[in-house]
Amino acid sequence: MRECPECGAVNRARASRCLVCDDAFAEAAEDLIDGRYRTLRELGRGANGVVYEALDVALKRRVALKFLAPQLGDKPKAVRRFQHEAAALASIRSDHVAQIYAFGLDARSQFFAMELVAGQSCKRIIKQQTENREWISVHRALVILIEVARGLSAVHAAGIVHRDVKPDNAVVEQGTGRTVLVDFGLAVSDEDRGDNQVVGSPAYMAPEQIRATSRISARTDVYGLACAGFHLLTNRLVFDTDIVKQMLARQLDEPAPRLSSVRPELAPLDDVFLRALEKDPEDRYSNCAELTSALELAGAPWLKPSMPTVQSGEFEEPVAARILVVDDDDEFAKLSVRASQIAFFGTSSKVARAATGEEALLNAARKPPQLVLLDYDLPGMDGVELLSRLRALPGAKKARVIVISATAGDAERWRFDSLGVDGFLKKPITMKELIDVIAALGRARGWIAVEEADD
Repeated sequence: MRECPECGAVNRARASRCLVCDDAFAEAAEDLIDGRYRTLRELGRGANGVVYEALDVALKRRVALKFLAPQLGDKPKAVRRFQHEAAALASIRSDHVAQIYAFGLDARSQFFAMELVAGQSCKRIIKQQTENREWISVHRALVILIEVARGLSAVHAAGIVHRDVKPDNAVVEQGTGRTVLVDFGLAVSDEDRGDNQVVGSPAYMAPEQIRATSRISARTDVYGLACAGFHLLTNRLVFDTDIVKQMLARQLDEPAPRLSSVRPELAPLDDVFLRALEKDPEDRYSNCAELTSALELAGAPWLKPSMPTVQSGEFEEPVAARILVVDDDDEFAKLSVRASQIAFFGTSSKVARAATGEEALLNAARKPPQLVLLDYDLPGMDGVELLSRLRALPGAKKARVIVISATAGDAERWRFDSLGVDGFLKKPITMKELIDVIAALGRARGWIAVEEADD
């Protein structure tokens, strides 16, 4: 495919003139991957491959392009594993697993295009927690683990074992807060489970992966997820050592510690994690669905709604977007409500206001918002805890969120990385600035038609 620089129309790769505007293409055509993808920037690289952010010029969407590392192009096992990764992703449909779009060949290497999940990895979230000497909220950590477990359940239903479940490979998406499982470079399908190679990340490897003599299964990923969950909840590895041989030996033979030995309030979760971390696979949960049920039961004190879920019995006409302003400052709340009304003028959108976290949850349970303007420093439940609980409400899971605060500066923003917010605004802010930000997000989400938007 070849994009016209004048009108943006997509033409055949070998076209000399645009079929839409008849503009002649320059002799030096843009070098698009597979005639379709324009690479924008490198996102990361490892021993097995390189990942780029790219633009699909045909569909006008950003994607992630993963290339097999050039030095592995002549190694059959590496090529086969790369193709298996693409096939594994293509066979899975889940909100919590990155979706693959296409597989192809380029002059450089094999590659596949997949969903671009912009956000923070759980590894990054743990790093920030550790640096700030704080722990993630138990509610948010459990939601993340349950979402990854649901993704893994879809993976296992497709006859695949991930084999590399770790915080690096779980990303909290910016803007929605959903957790997405990525990187299937070590995944194996049913027919390949006889592979006796020792592969994985030592801190999260199940004993049967290390021995490479036992058949791996869904129980292998249960162990890896429990190791990742222990790390997320405590900022510590299950077995904390920098020496790989020592780590592997402890994974094989040393009983796992209790969560409560690091964080006493987690005692209700001890038995769940100890069972998931059993050395013998037969003693663990048989699959991630069982682990999810156990987490939900043991985690009920944290997961239960702070406010009762309320279903409105009133019939309402559909609205373009529902905006919820959460701020205990009456004057600024009025400004935010007015700015929202002006930004969405001419649409069927509705704006509501809540002064506390509890009031916001009750409102969101009745009428789930698409956009939340959230103050960080609220009485009682602060903005982080509120957003964690709001994300758990079925209708508000994907609400877009802008944090507006006089107290949440750069040093505070890391607290929201596990929740996926769209942006931060510092008080004081003018009416025009607030209108511009709200309108821009509304246009980006399609809530405000571009032709109807005010300049």
